[in-house]
Amino acid sequence: MKKGHLLKPLNQSKVDWLQAHWWSGQPIDKGDIPTHCKECSLKSIAPGNLVEDSIVDEYCKLLMERDKMYYSQSEKAARFYYMSPWFGPLMCSYHIKKKNLLKRTAKEWAQFDTDCVSYGTMDKGAIKCCDFDYIIILFATEGHWILLLWSVKDFRITLFDSLYDDAPCMSLRELYRKEFLVVEQLIPIMFHRMAPERFPEDAIVYPQVENVVERPKQKNCVDCGVFLMKYVDCILTCNSQDWLGADWNEDVIKNFRHRIAWELHKGIARHPTETSLQARLAGF
Repeated sequence: MKKGHLLKPLNQSKVDWLQAHWWSGQPIDKGDIPTHCKECSLKSIAPGNLVEDSIVDEYCKLLMERDKMYYSQSEKAARFYYMSPWFGPLMCSYHIKKKNLLKRTAKEWAQFDTDCVSYGTMDKGAIKCCDFDYIIILFATEGHWILLLWSVKDFRITLFDSLYDDAPCMSLRELYRKEFLVVEQLIPIMFHRMAPERFPEDAIVYPQVENVVERPKQKNCVDCGVFLMKYVDCILTCNSQDWLGADWNEDVIKNFRHRIAWELHKGIARHPTETSLQARLAGF
């Protein structure tokens, strides 16, 4: 396989290093622990384990660093904003209790703005998340990760869920009631607070979440974090939608875990393929 190919296996010598230094069952040498990672978190990447939240966050940040390195100077490449996974739960905690989300006291609006600023979305003088083409939003819902891709340019929200589909007994809207409320209602209001001239109160648009029906799906209860990380990877690097119809079997997921671990160890995400690179630069 060509350099940067999503499914390219990690070299066996590197897999052996991970087995010996991270997953042997022995304490990990402090010099082998990447910045911002914990020993127990690194062990969770090993095949068969539920990946810890901090690893999902750190790997997605690594992907965004790659995106910045390759595409920040391009005028045509779509721009992606990575929303901290801690933003959603914060908003869920009390903002959704409001019956009318636009009726707040001055103190409540100040709290709303403070929460947004704490995640870099409303910093004065900085590029705001509503200035990007897409916002990547992650939610950890009672042990299960989902990805919502917010398209600012055409006001669409797309759900990538590696486990669940709409079912007669329970719709995704019922299952993710709080999460849908955050992305469908609170984020448009946040846009209004950031840029009232672009998003006036009397013209706020509240789009509804659309579910991606055909996508790689997990076959167990522990791989959702791996699927989510690779969903983000594919959204950022794949210039076609071919990956949505792929079957990521046990061997593929095992290799993904190896690669995620190695990329965290080296501090750099895999290189995009030349085809993917040129497509992004051309404005796919």
